Amino acid sequence: MHASRAALHYGRYLLVLGQSDRDINAGEPKIGANMLLAEPNVKTKMDLLKVSAEKLEKLLIVEDKRGLPVASEKLRKLVYTGRRQIESSDLFT
Repeated sequence: MHASRAALHYGRYLLVLGQSDRDINAGEPKIGANMLLAEPNVKTKMDLLKVSAEKLEKLLIVEDKRGLPVASEKLRKLVYTGRRQIESSDLFT
């Protein structure tokens, strides 16, 4: 969590990949934080990452690995166009 908090603190984007059904069903202990970050509850995310709601604008959630190519392309465009902001919803439009 330290690296995730630092990324948001420094204004960087943090991409969180949703967990596989296999890991969820197996009750893998190391997926708990990502599971919480994928939830819609802003307060939970703020508490976990120790950041303001404004900083959470840089938190990008990708439902599963099938969304990675789309997320990668959108982030690539962001970098090369110099846009300052991208919303999670922008990843899938």
